Amino acid sequence: MNRFLENISNLFNNNEKGIGFGNNTKAKKTRRILLFQLLNENEHIYDKYIDGLIYKDVEFDKLKKPIKKTKLNGIFFPDKMITLGKLENHNFDFAVLHDLNISSDYLLSDCVAAGFFIDNYLDDATYDAINNIPFSFVVIDLIKKPRFDTLSGIFDLSKIISNIDNNILLKLNYIPSKKTLELLNQFGVIGIIIDSEILNDDKLKLLNEDLINLKGDLKKRQIAYPAIGNNMDSISYDDEE
Repeated sequence: MNRFLENISNLFNNNEKGIGFGNNTKAKKTRRILLFQLLNENEHIYDKYIDGLIYKDVEFDKLKKPIKKTKLNGIFFPDKMITLGKLENHNFDFAVLHDLNISSDYLLSDCVAAGFFIDNYLDDATYDAINNIPFSFVVIDLIKKPRFDTLSGIFDLSKIISNIDNNILLKLNYIPSKKTLELLNQFGVIGIIIDSEILNDDKLKLLNEDLINLKGDLKKRQIAYPAIGNNMDSISYDDEE
């Protein structure tokens, strides 16, 4: 399991420190939703509050190793000229894919988790295909930007989430309220992506407190895909007469 999936798994594992008779260890407060900053290479990094960085508009000949090695580092829509091997050598943890002409080798990587980008409603066959392909996560960013603090926005989101059996990251163009975050958490959203343009230290400080103090349990559980292999030996067949 790579670093990206390890961080997702940690969201679903209750911290058992401090639990049990005679145990005085204080449990550490952790987030229930991961926070990612979407940015261009030279933009300011809010490393005090974020869990990961997602670099966008990266030209194939200008790919550099991420400078924040303690954070999760991803790339948004990697250029077809940026090979999987190059991302692995540069210590990237995940990639958000949308171009169907990109190499399918991404699905086999032990280092770089591959996610699929959804910006519109899809037909049932496409949802089935996404669920059958071993993506590690899905990013939802609807072309029509719904407000998830309204019932209409929740309906719009549910139309997609109800068809996806995978880890959900949601790209937002605003800072959500704590109540909205709690609702998204109940829907199984395990991470939010926010563009650098709408972030600042004051907003992030409040958002960080909200992410730590969310109430409720996740409605959906995370999917951890094993390596692709031939599992035919596990299938039993009745003897034909």
